[in-house]
Amino acid sequence: MSAAPQLGAAPGWETVACVVERNTRDLLSKRFSLHGEVVSWFKSLALFREAETERLIMRDPTPEDLRWHRAIIAALIADGERLSQEWERIGVELVSPDRIKHADLAAAVAGLYSTQSMWGSDLTKEQRREIIRSVFGVDPTELTFGDSLPAAAAS
Repeated sequence: MSAAPQLGAAPGWETVACVVERNTRDLLSKRFSLHGEVVSWFKSLALFREAETERLIMRDPTPEDLRWHRAIIAALIADGERLSQEWERIGVELVSPDRIKHADLAAAVAGLYSTQSMWGSDLTKEQRREIIRSVFGVDPTELTFGDSLPAAAAS
C-alpha cells in the first residue's frame, strides 16, 4: 500500500490525469454550466502546472514523465478549445464572481500550446531553464504556482 500524499505536495501525474479525465467527461456530457466547466478547467490547469513544476522543472524528467506530460497537456488543450468554442458560440461574456473572461481562457490555452512546444522539442535542460529565466526573470527553482512551494523551500 502506498503512503498517503502529504498536504501541499505536488500531485502525481495519475492524479492530474484522473481529474482532467473527469472534467472532460463532465464537459462532453454538459453536466454543469459553462462557467462551472471553465472554473473546473482552470483548477485542472493549476494541478497540471504543479505536477509539471515538480516533475519537469525541479528535477530531470524521466521518459515516463514526458509521456504523461504530453498526454495530459493534449487533453487540457482539447478541453480548453472546446470551452472556448462553446463560449464563442453562446456569444456572451460570462458574469462570474471569479471574473474569468474569454481572453483569460484563450491566453491559458495559448500558454499550453507554448508549453507543449517547449517540452515536445529537442531543447536541452539548460535551454529550457534559460527560456524560463528569460520569460519569468527567475531561476526555474524559484517558480511557484498557487500555494505550492518548490521542494527546496518546503524543507
